[in-house]
Amino acid sequence: MVNTILKRIEASAKFFPKRPAIILPDRMINYEMLLGGIFSVQAIIHELRLTRDLPVGLLVDNPIRHIIIFLALMRSGITVTSMRREHIDENNVNNQIVITDHDHVFGPVKVVSVRDDWFTKSNVDTFGELPFENNRIARIYFTSGSTGYPKAIGCSFAAIHKRIEEIQFAGIGSGDRFLITYGLSNAALKYALKTLADAKTLVFSKIEDALDMVLTYGIDEIRCSAVQAEALIKVQKEFRYPVSIKTISTGGGRLLFETANMLRQLFGCEIINTLISTEGGLVALARGDVLSDRQIKGNCFLPMATVEVLPLSDRPDESEGRIRIQSNSMAWPFTGNLTETDEVKGDGWFYPGDLGYIDHDGLLILTGRIDEVINIGGVKFAPEVVEEKLKAHPELDDVAVVRVTFDGNITHPCIAIVSAANITLDELNNWLPNQLTGELRTVQFHKMIKVDAIPKTGTGKIARNEIRKLFQQ
Repeated sequence: MVNTILKRIEASAKFFPKRPAIILPDRMINYEMLLGGIFSVQAIIHELRLTRDLPVGLLVDNPIRHIIIFLALMRSGITVTSMRREHIDENNVNNQIVITDHDHVFGPVKVVSVRDDWFTKSNVDTFGELPFENNRIARIYFTSGSTGYPKAIGCSFAAIHKRIEEIQFAGIGSGDRFLITYGLSNAALKYALKTLADAKTLVFSKIEDALDMVLTYGIDEIRCSAVQAEALIKVQKEFRYPVSIKTISTGGGRLLFETANMLRQLFGCEIINTLISTEGGLVALARGDVLSDRQIKGNCFLPMATVEVLPLSDRPDESEGRIRIQSNSMAWPFTGNLTETDEVKGDGWFYPGDLGYIDHDGLLILTGRIDEVINIGGVKFAPEVVEEKLKAHPELDDVAVVRVTFDGNITHPCIAIVSAANITLDELNNWLPNQLTGELRTVQFHKMIKVDAIPKTGTGKIARNEIRKLFQQ
């Protein structure tokens, strides 16, 4: 599929050379420029004597340059690792070479700095294309690191093919102009590749500038995280942009029922919420009125992969359990071997660490994370359940609930808040029981800290480990 994408981009450059390929707030390139850039960078790769023997890290923030270098490396048959700066660590990087536009990059790697002349060296295909075998690792992803340190995951050529097919089947990216609001070190690159393979226009912006870009360039669809969707609502309520958007698709976290409904009211568009994992690809999605309305129960999805729920105890009536996944686009922990092997696949299932159940309609209901469930005196709850209620507090702009272990073995629920008010822990603990039901009414926070912003990952998930560190300082 990657080879097919390259051939389709080449065809687009011939038939639609002046059509916009990638748009940023301050620049734009057309398909002719995109293809010329790929050929030019491939010549640089040859000069650098990069080979297929080692993956090459790509730490480049500029989306245009990132995509051009990525496609040039793929055209040369070289495995690519799209990275963030924190990935350069001797315990987590299998790359000996990192191409970057960052200054002062250090680590157990050879750093190659991107120069402007890389993209203007030649517009001629000098070296041709070296294809990938289906089981060869074509790309290395890093997990989000929301519950721990990011892990390297190897994705085969065949799996990349399937992942692009999945988003097409889900109906994502069906318009002419597709806007992405988060970085290319995660799953966003597959949306970029699909858009360019279809000879459509790819647009990048920060979430606060997204509606300006919609007005300026006639965007059909926005792809953002669930948290960014809430920010999009705030921007629209403040400025009231006269925008028309066909689709807003979200991922990377819990999309609240109220958020989905507000997006539809403000923009009159279809909402698609996806459950995607680095290891399993597109696992499930929610779209249309029926699934959107059902989200009042929690995160509600229609499974797109094989999803099973394993009970947490021997009770035969227990429906909630540990989720495991199998899909046609599975990726596995990267061990340094550039060919996918059976050894890394274990039992063939991926265990994402999520709690949930399959309801009577066959819908997947997510209820929390196994490793984040808080157990206080036998009362068990997922932090997301309490966070959702806390967001109704008029003085709280954002919240995060975590379990923190003190004195080596005592675990307590704690809360981090973003607020301009001088609210106290006692006031919050007195307010909370009226928002909860049943045993949850007994939940009380042990400690509270006020922060300028809740630490989050690139896709908007709460970085709970970072918050725990704040309580343990």
